[in-house]
Amino acid sequence: MPRLVHTAATLLALCLWAAQTMPARAEPAPDFKVTDLDGVSHSLANYRGRVLLLNFWASWCNDCKREVPSLVRLNGEARPGLAILGLAVNDAEPNVRAFAGQQKITYPIALDDDSVVTQLYEIEFIPTIVIIDGDGELYDTIVGFGTVAHFEASVLRSLFEVL
Repeated sequence: MPRLVHTAATLLALCLWAAQTMPARAEPAPDFKVTDLDGVSHSLANYRGRVLLLNFWASWCNDCKREVPSLVRLNGEARPGLAILGLAVNDAEPNVRAFAGQQKITYPIALDDDSVVTQLYEIEFIPTIVIIDGDGELYDTIVGFGTVAHFEASVLRSLFEVL
């Protein structure tokens, strides 16, 4: 009997994990328009045909600070078909610029001062990463940051599935 309970508990845990990590049925990602720190305009249409990783973050967020090196590393791997766009939420431009310089961020960063994009994507916590497939459909959302290994495994799993 204890073995049966253990097996049932294991199966339940796997089902719950799968339900949390399986992407929901694809739906179109909301269109957006932002201007990055270099004055370049970005919209969802600019990324058609590529997987877009939208990173919602802030320079004052400790988990965001821990997440950025993984994104910088991922961006440096030059994966064909992948683009990263950072969206600084409720942050001052001088702080964002300083943070981007310190972290050597090479992907574009835009300010979402008025939280328009944050609201469009229903972001409640930062850091949050939204993965949009090449057809402009929402693929996955990764909320928070646990460990580097867990974060990178989650992002890479999703990217492997859509790239």
